[in-house]
Amino acid sequence: MPNLVTVTLTERKQTCTDTYLFEFIDSAKNYYYCIANDLSLNDRYNKFIINSVTASADNTNAEIDFNLNTQYTYNIYENPSSSLSPVGLWNCETGIAKVLNAPTGSVYFTGSTVLPIYQVYAS
Repeated sequence: MPNLVTVTLTERKQTCTDTYLFEFIDSAKNYYYCIANDLSLNDRYNKFIINSVTASADNTNAEIDFNLNTQYTYNIYENPSSSLSPVGLWNCETGIAKVLNAPTGSVYFTGSTVLPIYQVYAS
């Protein structure tokens, strides 16, 4: 299921990359990663589509297998080399996110700095 994620990373980025590594860490210290490209056409915000899947996630293609109804710490890194490891990457944003299973069966990602758009909501 595609989820539109909108954040403001431009003021913190150090390179010209449009590729970012998303890192999600649950309370048991399990790490989940995916690479996504910035789809925005302006400098005011960054827009990504992250697909939540239940099996065989292609983490290099903006797919991730979220545990529903779980709270995560998230980090978003500049990722010009398209690496699935944050080692040596610049952290542009850190926050708290909740992944919720909506009554309609949709997956909702809520982050502390994510703007409310489509199926992605912020607190």
